[in-house]
Order: sequence, then structure tokens, then C-alpha cells
Amino acid sequence: MSISGKYNQFHASVYEDNTVLDKKTKHLICLAASLASGCGFCSKYALSVLQELDISATELEELRAIVMTVTATKIKAALAQTEDDLKDDSNPMCCVI
Repeated sequence: MSISGKYNQFHASVYEDNTVLDKKTKHLICLAASLASGCGFCSKYALSVLQELDISATELEELRAIVMTVTATKIKAALAQTEDDLKDDSNPMCCVI
């Protein structure tokens, strides 16, 4: 089986119905993770499934708030780390190896 075929098989097994998490929960997690990681393709997929499952505007708003806090915290932590790194490095360089 090709790598792509193995991925498709893995994907299908993750989203199958008879597991601990229900379909809506799985796709809420998928949407949050894909938004946070910037994957438009996965975001579109997850949102389309959630719309078929009648996700409410309130549920989407709560998901949006969670994703915003996660990504904002990531940026806040990255800036703090960068500031710390600058204290230890007198010659900062960008995109140079």
C-alpha cells in the first residue's frame, strides 16, 4: 500500500464512529487544531462536517475563543523567549545559517 493509501486508512480509522469520542467532538477538536496550526484544508473539512451536524453559532464562538487563547499564548511565549534570547546574544541574525 502506498504512503498516501496508509494515510487515508489512518484518517478513516481516526474518524470512525465506534470510538470513545463522538463525531461532533472529534470534528470540534479537528477544527480547533487545524485553525491553530493554520491548515485551511483541514479547517474547511472540519467545519463542513460540523455544519452537517448542525453546530450552533454559540459553539463556534466558544471554539474560536479557545483557539484564540491558545494561539495568543503561543505568540506571547515566543516573544518572551525571543526577548530572553536577545539578552544572551549580542549579534542577532535573521534567516542566516
